[in-house]
Amino acid sequence: MFSRWNPFQQNGLYIHGTVGTGKSLLLDCFFRAGIVSDSRRFRRVHFHDFMLDVHKKLRNHRLVDVASILAEESNVLCFDEFQVTDVADAVVLHQLFKTLFREGTLVVATSNRHPDSLYTNGINRKALFEPFLELLKQEVEIVDINALSDNGTISDYRKLGLHTKELHDPLSYIFNQSNGNDYIENFFQKLAGIPSHAANQHTIAVAMGRSFTIPKYANGVGRFKFDDLCRAFVGAIDYMSLANACHTIFIEDVPRLNPSQYEDTRRFITLIDILYDARCNIVLSCECSVEDLFDESGSNNFLDSKKHQDSPEIYVSEEGGSSGRSTTMLGDNFEWSATGRMHASLAELSSKSDVSFALDRARSRLYEMQTQYYWDLTHQPIKTKL
Repeated sequence: MFSRWNPFQQNGLYIHGTVGTGKSLLLDCFFRAGIVSDSRRFRRVHFHDFMLDVHKKLRNHRLVDVASILAEESNVLCFDEFQVTDVADAVVLHQLFKTLFREGTLVVATSNRHPDSLYTNGINRKALFEPFLELLKQEVEIVDINALSDNGTISDYRKLGLHTKELHDPLSYIFNQSNGNDYIENFFQKLAGIPSHAANQHTIAVAMGRSFTIPKYANGVGRFKFDDLCRAFVGAIDYMSLANACHTIFIEDVPRLNPSQYEDTRRFITLIDILYDARCNIVLSCECSVEDLFDESGSNNFLDSKKHQDSPEIYVSEEGGSSGRSTTMLGDNFEWSATGRMHASLAELSSKSDVSFALDRARSRLYEMQTQYYWDLTHQPIKTKL
């Protein structure tokens, strides 16, 4: 019986700490060891993808039944990047996890935040979310990975590869846009098998009957301008389809991003997250280095733009669901998420520290995406249930 098998003192483990400290790596090790050595049903999933699945099932089932279905599907749930930013998620988490634990499900999760810091300043946090927090802290062991070091901090491991001889030639896949164009042209031809001027547009299917056009495409390699991906009416579903269609993405003319470019920054962070999850290679021509890519000077954070403070309220019916990093495009020019606000997604209604985490995570992942280790990984198309 599953309830007799448990490597932890409680019904799971919640590991939190700063970006680049190996939390996801530990989760992967646990997951791979589990599926090899044990016959139980293990599921490893990004937490926002899990919540998308939950909300999709809620269209046809009661919450308690959804939890039972999920428990039947998986004895062990491994969540990467556990975070709560949407009231739609906050409403269901307590009953959902109460039933999962009652059914004997083991939960292992990673997060940038201690549980007490989840859903900070969220709508009706005390009534909606604090019961879930009490349940979580009662059922699983909470571990601060930073506390495992001698001085309470752990360096970002993704930077380590940048200082070794294990880098590809060139030593970076991020070029200064003022002098990297020739190399990008040659590198595109090397990877795609044809010169850039001979590459054609390629249209890929996206959920809800939409399509997305890659300006230059050949043999799994796509080439874009920054504006094509981050200043157009596109969202995470488009990026997921792109990540599935291409093993390598070239993005040119990436600017230094500052708080006045809030929407551009939000989309760029979402894009990096999705390409990273799919193990897509990325080649950038940038105005600056990765370290200086997100310019937060002159503003406390990327939430201070007045136009976003004044965004009108709207209500989303029928579709519902969690947004997390996944915004959804309706038609050609309208984007929504379950925050219930226009143009809202992961960062829009999050606390200041949530946005800071997202910026740090994107920067950290860009470090790793420059290394030979990352480029040697196998492309992993994203399995979506949208």
